[in-house]
Amino acid sequence: MCHCFVLLLNNIRMCYHFTGGLFYYHKLREYVGISMSAFVYGFTFPIAFLCIICTGSDLFTGNTLAVTTALLQKKLGLLCYMRVMCISLVGNYIGAVAFAFFVSYGSGAFSINTDTSKNHIFQFLNDIAIKKVSHSFIECICLAIGCNIFVCLAVYFVLSIKDGSGLVFSVFFAVYAFAIAGYEHIIANIYTLNLALMISNDISFTQVYFKNLLPTLIGNYIAGGLVLAFPLFFIYRSCYYDYDKMNDELNTVVLKT
Repeated sequence: MCHCFVLLLNNIRMCYHFTGGLFYYHKLREYVGISMSAFVYGFTFPIAFLCIICTGSDLFTGNTLAVTTALLQKKLGLLCYMRVMCISLVGNYIGAVAFAFFVSYGSGAFSINTDTSKNHIFQFLNDIAIKKVSHSFIECICLAIGCNIFVCLAVYFVLSIKDGSGLVFSVFFAVYAFAIAGYEHIIANIYTLNLALMISNDISFTQVYFKNLLPTLIGNYIAGGLVLAFPLFFIYRSCYYDYDKMNDELNTVVLKT
């Protein structure tokens, strides 16, 4: 039952995430041009992340930091860790592909238009997909590492900042930075590239899954699980232990009263 709930949260998360994505694809480039659309996109993307955080939905890339830290704290075992991470990734994948098929592809919004003057939405998505699969394996890993450093820092801000306005402000700029930098995010790419496969013949299944999604997954995990989780844990491990000790003492006092 817990697994089903996690999958449901993942699917909710994808709906939030790609509502912002649809706004970007449909509106910006048509009216403000390529450069300005990327700049404005940076201001729309954090909305999705804030919706994810505020509703308690589950994001695989954020879990690479949060759940790995829990593993290092020995709050859960290795098998439980692997189960949570796999469920999170599968849930995000199902949500992304389902949203791409039923909402984006099913609506016909991204289909090729016989009127070339109205074909900008399809062409924009197709250009993005071709660019994403043109990176080398190592380039894609490096871009994914850069992406998830910002995403995981946004998650860290959420865990450490208690003030609502401060949380929104800090998360906004962390996500904005990676959104306009052209980094590779595994969940966003699952949606974008699978949608491109549905409507375009310019990219192949092999290119999507082995030239982009696989190295992006590796890079995102390296960023959250290794680059950030290990150093932050070892720097603040005494704080974690003190916090646990304080909680145990408070629970003991409550039981006695």
